[in-house]
Amino acid sequence: MDNKQRIELYKNIYNNQITRKDALKGKLLFPSGILLLFMSLANYIFSFLSKEPNGVVGLFLLISFSFFIFKSWKGYEYAYLPKSEEIEDYHDKVTEDQFETFLINKYTESNDKNFKHNKELRENLLKIQKQLIHALIAGIISVFLIHIDKFIFHSVNIINSIH
Repeated sequence: MDNKQRIELYKNIYNNQITRKDALKGKLLFPSGILLLFMSLANYIFSFLSKEPNGVVGLFLLISFSFFIFKSWKGYEYAYLPKSEEIEDYHDKVTEDQFETFLINKYTESNDKNFKHNKELRENLLKIQKQLIHALIAGIISVFLIHIDKFIFHSVNIINSIH
């Protein structure tokens, strides 16, 4: 494979990694919205916690869910190619072979770094989805238990008032 073919290959990989980054970041919007919904649900559940500790598991899962969303939004610095002007300036100073080697090196450095970040981001998205399901189940169970407790407490008050 000659240098021109390698440059074309690395250029395609580079463009795919940047597209993948955008797609993965877009997938974070839905869980971020769900986080707001869970915070509202947690607020509802914790308003009853002074009477019954039903939402502790849900709180732990909500914190874990929040951690993975924050981790996915923060800390990923993607590698990009130099500005076109810098590339052209370098091209004017070196031979064609040196320039092709320069481009190959820049593409491979960027591709390796971006691939690593995209892999980590994808793993965090899978953790977010898992935590989302667990937090939803814990939230539903907590709300159900709160209403069962309120129903039993109300029933006992009615029975006591009859006697």
